[in-house]
Amino acid sequence: FFPFHCWMQPSLLLLLLALPRGGKAVEASQLLSTTGSVSQTKVTEDCPVAKATCEQSGACNSLELVKKRFFISEDNILEPSEIQGLEMLRAKLRGKHLRIRSSLNWLGVAGFFTYPVYVMNQILFAKKFGFIGTKAPFVYMPETSHYHDNCNTSSRFPHPTEFWNKWFQPIATVRPEDVDESDVWEFSQLTIESIHHNKAAVHSYPYQMHGKRMKGEAGTLDWAKCHRHRAVAIMKKYIRLKNNLLIDARDYYTKNFMNFSSVLGVHMRGTDKWITDKIGPATYGIEIENFLSEKQNTAVFVATDDEKYLHSLQSTYKNKIIARDSLRDAKNILFNDSVDKDQKAYEVLMDSILLSSTDKLVKSWSGVSEFSVYLRMQLGSLAPRFDVIDVQLNDDLNADSSSTCKYSESMKGSNEHVTMHGPKMSKFDFLRSTDRKAYNRTMEERCGRISPHIVSTKALNIPRTRRACSRECVRYRSEKQTWKPAKSMRNSKTALLVVSHFRENDAWLANEQPFCYIVVEKQGSGYDFGADPSEVVINKGNEASSYLHFIIQNYENLPENLIMIHADRRSEHAVDLAPMLGSLDLDSYGYASLNGIIFPMVDVDDHCDIHDFYMSEIKHKGFADQFPPFPRDFTGISTACCAQFMVSKDRILIRPKRFYQSVYNFTTGSIDYGHWHGETMVDGQSQWKGYDSLLETSSSSMVGSHRQKIAPPSLCEERNIMGLNSFSRGEALELTWHVIFGQPWKNPPVDPLRLCGSPLRCPQDLNIIKKQLGTIGVVANPKDPFWYPASVYKSALTLQAATEYRPSQYLITTPNDLDELEVAEKSVELMVFPTPKIVKQYALSKDKTKTVYNLSSGALEDPRIRWFSDLMVNKTFREPENINILLYNDDPCGVDLFGLRAEPFIRFTGCGAPVRLYSSRHRYMMKFMDIVLISEGWSHMVNGKTRPDPKLKTGGQVWATCSVENGVTYNTTNNDKKYREKTLIDYMLAARPGAEIPISFWSQFYIGANSIRSVLREPKPLPTKHKIPKVSVMQAACTKLFGYRNNWTTSFVHEIPKSVQMIASLGKCWHNTEPLFDWGGSGMGNRPMAFHANKRANIRPYMFTLCHESVEGEDWITEKVYQALAVGSVPVYRGSLSIEEKVPCKHCVIDANKFESPKKLAEYLMELIKDKKKYEAYLAWKNVPYKKEDYPIFEKHIRSKSIDGAICRLASKIQYDPYIGSVKRTCDDKCLEEVYHLQRYSPHG
Repeated sequence: FFPFHCWMQPSLLLLLLALPRGGKAVEASQLLSTTGSVSQTKVTEDCPVAKATCEQSGACNSLELVKKRFFISEDNILEPSEIQGLEMLRAKLRGKHLRIRSSLNWLGVAGFFTYPVYVMNQILFAKKFGFIGTKAPFVYMPETSHYHDNCNTSSRFPHPTEFWNKWFQPIATVRPEDVDESDVWEFSQLTIESIHHNKAAVHSYPYQMHGKRMKGEAGTLDWAKCHRHRAVAIMKKYIRLKNNLLIDARDYYTKNFMNFSSVLGVHMRGTDKWITDKIGPATYGIEIENFLSEKQNTAVFVATDDEKYLHSLQSTYKNKIIARDSLRDAKNILFNDSVDKDQKAYEVLMDSILLSSTDKLVKSWSGVSEFSVYLRMQLGSLAPRFDVIDVQLNDDLNADSSSTCKYSESMKGSNEHVTMHGPKMSKFDFLRSTDRKAYNRTMEERCGRISPHIVSTKALNIPRTRRACSRECVRYRSEKQTWKPAKSMRNSKTALLVVSHFRENDAWLANEQPFCYIVVEKQGSGYDFGADPSEVVINKGNEASSYLHFIIQNYENLPENLIMIHADRRSEHAVDLAPMLGSLDLDSYGYASLNGIIFPMVDVDDHCDIHDFYMSEIKHKGFADQFPPFPRDFTGISTACCAQFMVSKDRILIRPKRFYQSVYNFTTGSIDYGHWHGETMVDGQSQWKGYDSLLETSSSSMVGSHRQKIAPPSLCEERNIMGLNSFSRGEALELTWHVIFGQPWKNPPVDPLRLCGSPLRCPQDLNIIKKQLGTIGVVANPKDPFWYPASVYKSALTLQAATEYRPSQYLITTPNDLDELEVAEKSVELMVFPTPKIVKQYALSKDKTKTVYNLSSGALEDPRIRWFSDLMVNKTFREPENINILLYNDDPCGVDLFGLRAEPFIRFTGCGAPVRLYSSRHRYMMKFMDIVLISEGWSHMVNGKTRPDPKLKTGGQVWATCSVENGVTYNTTNNDKKYREKTLIDYMLAARPGAEIPISFWSQFYIGANSIRSVLREPKPLPTKHKIPKVSVMQAACTKLFGYRNNWTTSFVHEIPKSVQMIASLGKCWHNTEPLFDWGGSGMGNRPMAFHANKRANIRPYMFTLCHESVEGEDWITEKVYQALAVGSVPVYRGSLSIEEKVPCKHCVIDANKFESPKKLAEYLMELIKDKKKYEAYLAWKNVPYKKEDYPIFEKHIRSKSIDGAICRLASKIQYDPYIGSVKRTCDDKCLEEVYHLQRYSPHG
């Protein structure tokens, strides 16, 4: 019976015609089980309780095979060779049943065919490890999802039924309810998710992670064949559909397909496609036209979730289109749980089965149509020929070299009946490759070299015009203009340039870009006289009115692609449009900006203008359900500036014509919109209680006892829409086009390589040029601390990205001028010193006591910033892998990156586990912190409590205190035992004996990163002949607090005869020489990094530098001696008696302690000045490579205890937490680089 019908009707699906209604299949053992369905489980009328996973219940074995927890990659599953005791594990598991489960984390996003893929992959890996023995695996998937409701019944399933048992035959005769929990094992949830993405698993399409394809996901033809081979090998043995589905499919097939000689299957996934790009009807149209022209009496069966896609094909191909009366949705049928879930599952299965019964299948990446291919391949050599065209294949054959799934001839087996390939070559491609002269003649006649100027909407609809505007013609003109057209420019789909023109120079459009173009003139420009009236628009709303005018005029007859631009060829926001247009890939994005200025977020005023537009034109006009919810604050919108973009017809048509008409009226101010009431109004009364009400708490659980905070729906006050001027209305559209055309409010960045083949032709990183449209980043201007042009802090944003900051979510404030710091750093390296410059004022206000030691930056006084910061901080505690450290007060102690504070937090990754540092603004969250760091050196000068109440300390929390002061000249941390017990301090970080976490002044902040990296070997000293033969003295504090230092220095200075003039005092004490670089005045006394850089630059040209400690102490060695060694000025040191053991060099320090008097020391220095060879012996070490084994005491007591690595030593003190990875106690080179970059933005040293 089966072969007979194969010959009579070549399009058979899986024995459909061999299965008469109510009968049994003949020779059907390959597909259909003869045992029938397993009987239904007896349940009560109440909702059946799903069994917990093994890892939840502990009643059965849960197997975890991941290499790294909470991490997904193509290679995060252990190999069998990596498991010790594998044979014992096999012996244990082979005597139990594998229970196959779903990923519980992905129930909200998984499509229908994700579930059979779970089954295939878990079986595949269980077999790979040899874990399947005498007891068969079974499937158990009771959880509620978008395709299954565990509680509610339906007409199709009147009794509660487990998901798998509704649609698929059991993979074994085991009934889940009959198996005791002790006789079961499962893969852990993390393992299920990691297996799903593993390179050895079955993939239905190329997977992505964080918006990028995973490594090895080649997406080529061979890659697809390889994965299909893997899938079918498992499906043939384990996965069979229920009989009733095949019967229903047979009935539909008989009724609708039997009268045609050949049927083309087309699957167009639309509304719910999000992992890979959507492919619109136009792409499928090429294959449909080829198919219909090849044979007579043909039809096209279309399966799609998108009703607009279906209507598009039906309007073009009329009665040639066959489509089931299925559930479809204009938004997203997958996430629409208001419909019957069983019906939704039934529809998608029927589509897949019927697609596999056609003669030829045209598909993009999708589990639905991919399953169709698996079904057809299951039949092997008995099945008729089946041609699969994958329109989304990667045609870069070089990608196969890095593919994680490689196809080989040995995989063919019995699947020769299924042929697979990408889209066919167009007739013009064929002509171009075979007869270039004929191609040129044909294209010259068809297209012309001059880009056609379409003068009116009416002219656009002439067939000849349409041909001249095809992609083939765009490609031809692009080549003649010496541009580099994209591979997608090879078919008859039309594309048009829509130009908004006022008085700009548009002469370049005819000969310097390849697209047909239509110019929309503005009234009153002078160019509107003589123009076709259909292409003249009122001069309001910027370019938006021009774009909308064209869309409305041509809504029913749009080209497949539109490019909307201004008339200028060159601009600051797009560089040069001509080469960009000559190489655009119109298939790369459904919508993409052509401008290179990206706003990570918009400013508050623009946010509220957009909010006005949203309320007026989207919410109040009834379109809100078609758009994503409006962002609550300005951080929720990111896009490109300046409204030049490309957009597909499909994207435009997702909005009805009346929407564009309404928006046009808004843009031009054609209608009085009156007054609307915002969401914060109730009965005419504002419910907005000010920013202090933003953080009201609810009982929502976060982690443990953490409570989620509630923010208002919008920060914008209600306004009369009439208050928006024409420019603001146009600008609101400028920042909203991406959402209108189907993108999220936070628009993903465009890849320039994908868009036009080169970041030079379509750059995406141009400086922001509008000050009023700045973004948040490091602020270098205290007068304008919130909004400032990105060009000022572009390097800071780059840094943020490098350290995993997301610029759209972080604000860093600093009172220092970063440019001045860069100048100071460069000065250290100079051989010849420039004229001294005046350093800018660093302090933010006259009240230095407050501005130096706390966060009274103008930026943080803005209530919007406080709200933003608190909102972001609140969210962080949902992520248990972070170590959260509260910097309890703002007195800098070095460990806290010398006073750097960021809102909402600083994220530091150098210690292995991510560390988050929160400013003192967030004391209200103290009980949730892992560590509280208290610095006390200067905190008595700051208003408010200097240390927390011990009663607030929570169990397991670490409290630490730190200070870089010596306790003599200034206050330092109290290490008294009773004080420690009273304050509950666990650890002390200090440069003094007794500290549990000792610190040294060996720091990049003081000494410079290059010098630290080279262990003071860089920079090389200046030649002796260029040096000043004097002792530099840089001391700013002359008070009695520094008597130990001042008394000795005074006697030393007096021992030098005035005639000799060997002392160059650059500071306030004994001042006789002006510094080359400003050092002690005008805010530099606040000791930012620039202070130390300028100090090194000032002492570098002197033969000697006096380095005298402020107090006498064996372990008190500050940065002074290391600064002198770094720049090649021989240090004359007085302080620790063991200094020679605590420097990284031999014969490099003149120890003043060894001279019986200052006079003797002065005589020795004068001797060295005269004896060049003897002097240079003190600098010979600069050319000797550093070997740490030669300096064990320096390594142990100085280098390993650097302030720079103290943050890791502190973070390592937290209690064990399974969610937190290992914390490195040492700060490696990469860690030090991160520390250094953050230190550069610190307000204080």
